[in-house]
Amino acid sequence: MEKSWEETTIDAWVAKRMFDREFILKRLDERLEQYIPLSYDNEGVIERVLQSECATTTGSLTEAAFISLLQNKSTLPCSPEALQAGKTIYDSLLYLGDIPFPSTPEKERDVPRSSLSLERLTRSLMWILPDCVGGVIIEGSRSRMRTYADRRRLIFQSLACVSHNIPYDPEDALKLAQQGAFEVEYELHLDFCSMNRDDDGDEIYHDLLDVLYSTQEEKAPWLACVHRDSFRPLAKKMVIQNNLPKLYSLGIPINKFFTLVKVLLALQFSSEVEVDVNQFDTAARSICATFCDFKEAEIITWPGFYRGLKEIMPYLFDPIYSLLFESFLEKASSFGVLAGFEGPSSFGEILTLPHASQLSTFLSGCLTFEYLRCFEHYTPSRLPTPNALIEAVETFPDDSPVLLILSGTTKSGETCVFGVFSPKPKADGASIVTNIVPNVIGLEPCSIFQLAPVQDIFRGIPDKPGWKIDNETVTFGQDGGVTMTFTDGLRCVKITHGSEEGSEGGYKSNKLRGSWTVELEISQIEVWSEMEDTDEESDVEIER
Repeated sequence: MEKSWEETTIDAWVAKRMFDREFILKRLDERLEQYIPLSYDNEGVIERVLQSECATTTGSLTEAAFISLLQNKSTLPCSPEALQAGKTIYDSLLYLGDIPFPSTPEKERDVPRSSLSLERLTRSLMWILPDCVGGVIIEGSRSRMRTYADRRRLIFQSLACVSHNIPYDPEDALKLAQQGAFEVEYELHLDFCSMNRDDDGDEIYHDLLDVLYSTQEEKAPWLACVHRDSFRPLAKKMVIQNNLPKLYSLGIPINKFFTLVKVLLALQFSSEVEVDVNQFDTAARSICATFCDFKEAEIITWPGFYRGLKEIMPYLFDPIYSLLFESFLEKASSFGVLAGFEGPSSFGEILTLPHASQLSTFLSGCLTFEYLRCFEHYTPSRLPTPNALIEAVETFPDDSPVLLILSGTTKSGETCVFGVFSPKPKADGASIVTNIVPNVIGLEPCSIFQLAPVQDIFRGIPDKPGWKIDNETVTFGQDGGVTMTFTDGLRCVKITHGSEEGSEGGYKSNKLRGSWTVELEISQIEVWSEMEDTDEESDVEIER
């Protein structure tokens, strides 16, 4: 059978060794030189950084020099935990700089550590920073769109330094890939989206396909290029030749992730003094439990990482983007990176700095944290009536967003922290308000959230009642889904989480967590809202 012109063309390129590893990486470098987001108004900045006194005589960055840069040019602390986090980020960039030829964890352990050259660093920044891939990796009708899920996945891969053989359901893997395949910013891009997991290979294989298509020899504009799918046979051979790992065999050690999360929480807000990272231990454990799909586990797998970062804490890794922007591009983060802003000027008994940092991982797009003030603090000896509690939630000037946060203990003595976020407290009680811009990450609806002993968010369903008072009880939600009911004069609260099909109620449950109920004896309740600082702040009165 006669070969097609695309097959003949690819064979000719292979004969010229144009698909050797080093040639492909060189072609990526050439495309990056022309790519605006990393070069426009920053021409030579990365190279100048590497030629600074922190770089080696070869013009590349060692691990020690890299960490020093993050400390001197950005905000990485100097604590042992922060140094370990700096090493983790450095290893991640080494990994990303080799895409689409990532190493297996076993190979990484066997090969001596290398340093970050200018080319390798620039490639890694392209893969990890927001909105920096599209111009280099060609997207369109002959290829596929890169998505938000792709960047999350590459972050996971870069942190995954162990292999495992935990079984998984291939059908579930396909469903997860399908969810991420259409996660693009603009609706008009949906026509160019396609699955990056199929019978030919997994997501790592499809990364290789994207790069092969994008780095093919350029022809005259009026000549057709080789279609992405035509590279499939070659890509399958290259996966074997380069011993590329399988996505579902990779895992992140929980102890390594725990240390990184502590530092990420410490960097959620700007600070004039170095923050004690150790105060974030409990908060980091709550987050690690979330990424383990709420199970006791030693490693984090891709599905758990995907769900944790996409659905529960989309801003967790924003401090890393800020560190890299400030250190290597010498400018503030790009639009959409929400980290390094001022935190609350004061904290409460429940809303401490660690808990505020947890909230920022999913509410940074909804709250101006520096304006948060505690307006009510209740203890068992000073509890309001149910009507007074709801009045405290609903009556703020300018319809400011409100946080109702409670801490309590179970019969076994375990401390739990739950709360409610309402962006429109005057309206959400009767009927939860629809997001201003549907499907935009950051614009959260009225939601019930949990901060300890795990972190989770249960989003409100538009047009369903947010809360009600009935027979001296206050209930957030209704039958089904997630409900939070205050009883016994607000001394106790019962949280019910239903996972049955069709049991939506007012707040969506997390199906992975099954059905459960927890009853708490309330220790404290706080009501927070925003108030901008003014010279006349002492004269401001809140309607009650």
